[in-house]
Amino acid sequence: MKVYKKIRNFTKAELEEEVGEYFQNAQTFKKFPNLANTPEELVRLIKDAEVAVLTKKQLMSLDNSDVGDVLKSDDPYKQATQIAKENERNINKIFKGIINNSTFPMPIVINKSGNLYLMAGNTRLCAFAALNMTIPVKIIISS
Repeated sequence: MKVYKKIRNFTKAELEEEVGEYFQNAQTFKKFPNLANTPEELVRLIKDAEVAVLTKKQLMSLDNSDVGDVLKSDDPYKQATQIAKENERNINKIFKGIINNSTFPMPIVINKSGNLYLMAGNTRLCAFAALNMTIPVKIIISS
C-alpha cells in the first residue's frame, strides 16, 4: 500500500469533533474511561501523539474500524462508499481530495497493550484503503 504523505494538523473545529469521538461515544469512553479527564487533556494527548504508519495486517485487525472490510473486499471502492453512506459520511470529498493531492488530518488510534482501536478517522482510512493507500495515524498510548 502506498503511503499518502500530505498530512496536516487538525483545524480547531476538526479537533473539537475528534475530541467528541471520545467523550460523546459511549463505546469508546467505556473502553478507555481514563484516557483523558477533560477535552483539553485529550487535545494535548492528540497533539503530542506519535505518528505511525500502520501495516496492512494492523489495519485488518484495527478495532472499531471498517478498514479491514474494505481491504478484504472484491470491490474496495464500492465497499468504502457503502460504509460511508451507512455512517452518513461524505467519502467523495475525501476521494476528490486524494485526487487533488490535498492535505488531510491523521486518523487517531488508541494503543492499549498492543491492541489498536480507532478513535477517529474511519472514513479517511476506508477511502485510502479503497485506493490501495494508507495515511499516517496519530497513536495515543493508553495504560
